[in-house]
Amino acid sequence: MYSWQRQYREYPGHFLIFQGPSGAGKNAIITALRERYPQLVTVISETDRPPREGEVDGVHYEFVSNQEFMERREDDWYAETNGYITGYLYGTPRRQIEPGLAAGQLLIGDADVNGIGQLFGRYGTRVLTWVQVTLRPLGRITPSVLRDYEERIVAREPHLAGTPELDKRLGGARAELEEMRKWHDQLSAYTLVNECDKLKRVVDMVDAEVVAPWLERLSLI
Repeated sequence: MYSWQRQYREYPGHFLIFQGPSGAGKNAIITALRERYPQLVTVISETDRPPREGEVDGVHYEFVSNQEFMERREDDWYAETNGYITGYLYGTPRRQIEPGLAAGQLLIGDADVNGIGQLFGRYGTRVLTWVQVTLRPLGRITPSVLRDYEERIVAREPHLAGTPELDKRLGGARAELEEMRKWHDQLSAYTLVNECDKLKRVVDMVDAEVVAPWLERLSLI
């Protein structure tokens, strides 16, 4: 058992978890907030997939082998794990979360919708805030909604256009949106609509309504 483990209800810190379908822009929002507030502590996930072009180990993800991942999962190393739609595994190490919570820090990171459920199951609602990132207000999932995500994904990764992997990403986006609607009210999620070409406005909004109030509450600004 890890030396930093304690009763979760006693943790003075807080964890802001951003979640949204592929193409929603959650990582761009997190990056902008980190640049604005250096005191935010970034929670970095581990994955067994190979790095993509431009990704740096320990910055974007911590890259591990499949064997390492499986062994660590058996050892309760992760606060949450998920098998992403591409078949690779992702997980958030407890060592990335619990020391910061115990030290009264404000953590920021991301997880998929299944990981969100695991995190709330482990830590409860007092130390977690779920920030849902979408391209449109949550509602009926129509073909036009999925086209928005397709355009964002292809703009970021043009090589995916017309590929089976793009179809998988869009299928995953639909599934995530359905789960987001299902759990939104039960877990008091904050929904952030990330409109095209309005990143600064979106960042300003989540800053004013979520991030800055928590920084003030934790006496970090």
